[in-house]
Amino acid sequence: PIINNYYSFGGKKDVKDKNIKKFFTTMEFTPDGSELLIGQYNGYIQVIDPKTGEPKKVATQLRTSENNFHPITQLIISNDGKYFACCDVANCVSLFKKDYVGEDENKPMEWQFNGKIRSHEIQITSIAFGEGLDEEGNPIIKLFSIGMDRRLFEYDIYSSKMQDRLVVTHSFKIEQEAHPTSCIWYPQRDSKEGLLLTANDDYKMKVWNPSARSSR
Repeated sequence: PIINNYYSFGGKKDVKDKNIKKFFTTMEFTPDGSELLIGQYNGYIQVIDPKTGEPKKVATQLRTSENNFHPITQLIISNDGKYFACCDVANCVSLFKKDYVGEDENKPMEWQFNGKIRSHEIQITSIAFGEGLDEEGNPIIKLFSIGMDRRLFEYDIYSSKMQDRLVVTHSFKIEQEAHPTSCIWYPQRDSKEGLLLTANDDYKMKVWNPSARSSR
């Protein structure tokens, strides 16, 4: 029902099955299930109400670029539901944050663009949110990306501001010959060490400590 209503909303009732990929490319529910975020072929992101299947009204249309329209290849949401990120075929990573419109607490909270960067030289293969602790022991959210250029990037989401560049914390090479294909945060209940699990096209996996730039 959600998808049917979504097509109706977009005026796509006559869209044929073979053209579905040209309309939307990825989707993800927020942790509390209150919203469904849909990434589109034209670089736009729609926020859908799962109960009604209708798009939510937002002050500003969510999109990864004002001038260029690049298909979104992956969309992820942080576990706390405060951030979502996406990557596209232009090798860019975009970050969005749920905050008060115009930073005015008297206005509603909505998803807002919070930074973008073209960090990889060639195709981005995967992005992932992670969790960690700051110097005072407070929980923080981390963002990572890997690509066909065999590099891993970590981004500082807290230093990234609206309409500004997504800040890179550091980057390093994670493969010599194989190409990384996917990554996911590796939870460690009994350790404060933050780990990222990566896989490559040589059918192998590695567990990385991004801070130490070392693998197991």
